[in-house]
Amino acid sequence: MANRRVLVKRRKAVRNIRKITRTMQLIATARFQSALNRATASRPYADKLAELVADLSEVARDVKHDTAVVYGSLATFAVSGFCAMAYEVIWTRLLALIVGPTTYAFTIVLVTFIVGLALGSMIFGWLADRTGKPAWILVLTQILAAACALAISQVLGNSQLFFARLIETYQHDFALLSLAEALFLLLFMLPSTVCLGATFPTVTKIVTRSASGVGRSVGVAYAINTIGAVAGSFCAGFLLIPAFGKAGSLSLVVAVQLLMALILCGWVISQGMVRTRTWFPAMALGVLVTGRSLRGSCGGTGEGCECSEERRRACETKRGEAHEGSASS
Repeated sequence: MANRRVLVKRRKAVRNIRKITRTMQLIATARFQSALNRATASRPYADKLAELVADLSEVARDVKHDTAVVYGSLATFAVSGFCAMAYEVIWTRLLALIVGPTTYAFTIVLVTFIVGLALGSMIFGWLADRTGKPAWILVLTQILAAACALAISQVLGNSQLFFARLIETYQHDFALLSLAEALFLLLFMLPSTVCLGATFPTVTKIVTRSASGVGRSVGVAYAINTIGAVAGSFCAGFLLIPAFGKAGSLSLVVAVQLLMALILCGWVISQGMVRTRTWFPAMALGVLVTGRSLRGSCGGTGEGCECSEERRRACETKRGEAHEGSASS
């Protein structure tokens, strides 16, 4: 009898242990399924993190440029800042002769520069990441910016009659006249400023050697560009325009920018980063535009692109009439 009771107790104990084990198995299965669901849900984040790490390692490999190219890019960045601010000062003076010496002329140039630099940084920064050739983009955009600036000087120099007719057409509506002038001048100057905006992202990509040194590299490059911009503003307003005139100063600044771009182009070719025949069209364009700029700067004060005194006074008179008419209405 005693043995039977012991056996019954043991059977009950085995059943209880089996139930407990089964319960623990269910709990473990539920926990495992929950962990599996969380791991599956975090898979896209893990993939994105792996992609980011791969991109960073690729960037670290791409930015190992030669020291000569890095220093050449920084020098080009300084010259670009010098030329950009010189263009702004000279174009403001030219627009003062065409549309009147008002705050509107300065505002138009300033807005165009800000918009163009922003667009250029966004477009060419994306392009530099896609192509992996920031030095090539830097040289090409510098040549295009100088060529566009030289073309703009010719267009503005021959646009006195166009703006005189524009003023005569909208002489009774000053707001519409100012908007039309701003749109036309924005279209004229935007190509050059967009190309100038390419310098910041491309130079940053060239000089940054590692992810840990991004802040220092960008700070040094930006400081060099700022020094060039300050020098460009001072030289254009106090030295170049009094000595060479507006057109001569603009041609001289274009020549300086092109010469720096060609020097950087030579450095890049010497390092074997690209094939020579790939750069030949850009180099030919740079040499031709440089020659045209130097001939224009040495040919006199450049009064050909400046309005005559009579036309300037007539434009100012019509603009004043338009302003008074819009104010009275």
